[in-house]
Amino acid sequence: MLAQGEVSQTSERTLHAMRALKAQGVACGALQYGKEYSAKLDAKGRRIVVENPAKMATIARIKELHAQGKGILTISNLLTTEGRPPPRKSWNCDAVRRILTREGLYSRKQWDRSNAIRDPDAITRRIAELRAQNLSYQEIGKLLTAERLMPEVGSKWYPQTVKDRWHCASTYDQGKTLELVVGYRRANYSLRQIAHELTLRGLTPKRGGTWHPNHIRELLLLAQIPSYANEERSPALTMAAEKQPIKKSR
Repeated sequence: MLAQGEVSQTSERTLHAMRALKAQGVACGALQYGKEYSAKLDAKGRRIVVENPAKMATIARIKELHAQGKGILTISNLLTTEGRPPPRKSWNCDAVRRILTREGLYSRKQWDRSNAIRDPDAITRRIAELRAQNLSYQEIGKLLTAERLMPEVGSKWYPQTVKDRWHCASTYDQGKTLELVVGYRRANYSLRQIAHELTLRGLTPKRGGTWHPNHIRELLLLAQIPSYANEERSPALTMAAEKQPIKKSR
């Protein structure tokens, strides 16, 4: 229980530190489209944020197409045809909409009389909970629809929509992940329980997907935890430990 408290306190300290840095104008974490970290460091040893010329030109192109009256889907298709660098793997309507919204060129009026819940934070938390249960995107979509947790537009979730939302919300942060894994292990969490907790926090493995005990084992070895790296356990004991019920976070 003490180790669990230490994990929570460390996470809170990290969050407050990041907020303080952002208030000072220091970039933290993922950058918005068009910006990137350079190899140069400032006087305090932080990587300097610079503009990516190709991506800034893409933003200008999106604004130009929007001014011409082009729709979101049309803009997305044109960017793909022109070979413009996408925020992730490929261009889609959500990516174009986010850029236009950030540039102050797009807003959506909600005319919703269905009593649906369209809270992005609540939806993201629910997706994280369901991903932690190893449910597929299709299964998650059905549950979200049944629970009336709806996307911004429409009254039904589709597997690809759930996947896109999760990929936008989840991140890979090795430092934070290692810190949490070590804390949970010292609190006697099993590998499966640690995987569950990481998913709930919106963290993903380096190559994406879902967490598995082997991922956690590799991280513990990377962190050189003596109590784990040196222990010898039989397959039967390991399987028994992994079948323990999952502890719920408070």
